[in-house]
Amino acid sequence: MEDNTRNALLVKKNKELTEHLLLANKDLKYKGLLLEKEVNLHKKTQEKLQKTTDKLKITNQKVQSLLDSEKRLRFLLKSTTTITYTCEAEAPFGATFISANVNELTGYTPQDYIQDPNFWASNIHPDDKERVLSGLSNLFAEGTHRHEYRWKYKNREYRWMSDELKLIYDGQGRPIEMIGNWIDISNLKEAEENLIEANRNLSLAARAGGVGVWHYDIVKKEIKWDDQMYNIYGLTAQAFSSVYKSWQQKLHPDDKERFNNEVSKALLSKKEVNSEFRIILPDMSIRYIQGFAIIERDKAGTPIMMIGTNWDITESKQKERDLQLSLKEVSDYKHALDESSIVAITDQKGIIKSVNDNFCKISKYSREELIGQDHKIINSGFHTKEFIRDLWTTIAKGHVWKGELRNKAKDGTIYWVNTTIVPFLNEQRKPYQYLVIRDDITENKLFEEEAKQKEKNLQLSLKEVSDYKYALDESAIVAITDQKGIIKSVNDNFCKISKYSREELIGQDHKIINSGFHTKEFIRDLWTTIATGNVWKGELRNKAKDGSIYWVNTTIVPFLNEQRKPYQHLVIREDITVNKLLEGEIKQFNIELEQKIKTRTQELTLSENRFRNLFENAPESILILDLRTQKFEKVNKNGTKLFKLSVKEFRWVLKIHFFDFFTKQSPLVL
Repeated sequence: MEDNTRNALLVKKNKELTEHLLLANKDLKYKGLLLEKEVNLHKKTQEKLQKTTDKLKITNQKVQSLLDSEKRLRFLLKSTTTITYTCEAEAPFGATFISANVNELTGYTPQDYIQDPNFWASNIHPDDKERVLSGLSNLFAEGTHRHEYRWKYKNREYRWMSDELKLIYDGQGRPIEMIGNWIDISNLKEAEENLIEANRNLSLAARAGGVGVWHYDIVKKEIKWDDQMYNIYGLTAQAFSSVYKSWQQKLHPDDKERFNNEVSKALLSKKEVNSEFRIILPDMSIRYIQGFAIIERDKAGTPIMMIGTNWDITESKQKERDLQLSLKEVSDYKHALDESSIVAITDQKGIIKSVNDNFCKISKYSREELIGQDHKIINSGFHTKEFIRDLWTTIAKGHVWKGELRNKAKDGTIYWVNTTIVPFLNEQRKPYQYLVIRDDITENKLFEEEAKQKEKNLQLSLKEVSDYKYALDESAIVAITDQKGIIKSVNDNFCKISKYSREELIGQDHKIINSGFHTKEFIRDLWTTIATGNVWKGELRNKAKDGSIYWVNTTIVPFLNEQRKPYQHLVIREDITVNKLLEGEIKQFNIELEQKIKTRTQELTLSENRFRNLFENAPESILILDLRTQKFEKVNKNGTKLFKLSVKEFRWVLKIHFFDFFTKQSPLVL
């Protein structure tokens, strides 16, 4: 029974365990499925991430490629002479982009074009503007357009431009933008104009100037001449073979190789022939020929025909040689003139066209500062309007003017020039320019002015000396002596104070008025001073003829010769007798005053001693106060005893209670 029960329990437990294992297995399978799904999801995510990474790499490569392409494009746009641009597809066709090389080519920056919508149109040449703007209708009709016009650069020069445009449309076929290439074709235009002009001149020369025309068939080596060619070479059609070799025989031996080389180079380089050579006529005379030829080619570029002209320039060459000799002579004259003179050339209005180095040197202006100016730039303002008017009247009539002019340089310095103005006359005998030749005479004029000024200064000096002498004679006592002190002249004041006549004084030395007051050392020092050329100043006590004494403040001035030695003395005196007398009285007064002060000082000192003794020994208490400043001055012994205060304590108490001493009973005697 127990075994059955135990078995039943085991079966039950096994069944429960089996069910539990089945549930666990089921749960494990479910989690396995979830894990598998998560793994698959992770794989898909990695695959998507890898694809995204690959796409990003491709995108970066494309971006880098675009950046590299942009760099190459910018380099090409900068290095080319073609300006690339985009602009609006409606008036005023303002630029939205323009390549950076526009700055180097036109002088304007890209921003100049983009910021101002009217910038492009406003710089078109006025004569071309209407044609250019109206011609843009072709662009909108056909989608592309090319035109040529003149456009103003930043340096204000008009240049010929070739402008090729294309219209850009949106998805609905509406124009949204224009793109174009802009090229400076000024040199090409100039070359075209020169070629047209050359052809025109050649045609005229051929008709009127005796120019011969020829054709050379390169393939057949045959030459055809017109009548003028036979005249130039002194031949007839019967006497000249039409083969190229026959013409070669007429060339001067010294020119044949050079000319043939020039023709060969032209054939190879596709250039024209333009050469000068000599030919020998049947009479053995030599003529100079100017030859010109163009070369025709087939489609492959092979030369097949030469068409050219010959022009006898023998007389021109002779004239050229004569002209060169004349020009050499003129050049020598000009060189001599430039080296020796100050030269300028002006137009008929006086505007300077050219100057030489000497002009720049003396005026201190550069050539650039002078050219385009009139001669007012160096006008010193010295000459009158009538003088200038006479100069212009003379040269305007075609006459030479000569005279002296005072000019002013750039730095303000003055210079003088001896001037010759030569008018150059046209066929109507009217001046069309002036040659102005100047010679620097500044030193001579300065010497003249200096001499005049010296003479003027001398006159003024003489007048001034005369005035000084008069003033000196009127105000002072004056005498002039020789180097030994012998009197040569005296003024009236000297005679008046000394009471000697002029006759009695002249020829005497100053001992005649010596009072004997001054010591020998004093007199010796005076003579030592003036003998060495120095001025002596001092006071002298002299004696008049009647024996009276007078004092003079004296200045003795030595006049020196070229060796710096005195040859005479100017003696100037001032009467100070009254001053000296007053000086004596003042001196005596000071002595007496000093004695009185000494006596009074002794009396005051004695009084002060008596007061101090009374103050200190008085039986009363005495306090001294300064009522003006309200300050304590002194207190005697009895005062300090009474109040039992020291002098310092008194000062402190009275500083606070000063007025109490006047309102309360106090034993102090004030």
